[in-house]
Amino acid sequence: MDVRLSGRDNAWRVTGATIGRTPPAGETDAETRRLLANTRVSLPEPARADLQAADISDEVVALLNALSQSWRLDVQVLRTGHPRNVFGTDRMSNHTRGRAVDIWAINGTPVIGAPRSLWEPVLKEAARLGSTEVGGPRLPERSTGLPAVFFTNPTHQDHLHLGFEPDKKR
Repeated sequence: MDVRLSGRDNAWRVTGATIGRTPPAGETDAETRRLLANTRVSLPEPARADLQAADISDEVVALLNALSQSWRLDVQVLRTGHPRNVFGTDRMSNHTRGRAVDIWAINGTPVIGAPRSLWEPVLKEAARLGSTEVGGPRLPERSTGLPAVFFTNPTHQDHLHLGFEPDKKR
């Protein structure tokens, strides 16, 4: 379940909620099995089910395995549990297509309130590795030589979004 809250006047209000499905187990490839066994990537049960059902793109799987060589990553969501559309739009999210991942902690430290030095190298490496949607708390500093794939907004203050837009192959 994904519940979105908004704080105002010292009170919280639910602004959205979705309940994901648990997909049936499917046949997984070697790279996906490697990710499922990867002790440097913490996956919630719905994300494990997405991977076991072969619902996640090869690019996302390869990206997580590659990033985990340098960082321990705590995944928030892959596909199941994420709203169908990008927040505040009628555009389908790449999470819905199995083409994105949200990471809430790096090396055991939550992204929210963390210094730039924790999350910025992960953003830059994701862009270097081919991610075409790279979002987080702020835009990276000095991203010279990297593609213009970075974004920030209020929704991405507490996690990193790494996705692959099918029409933006690099």
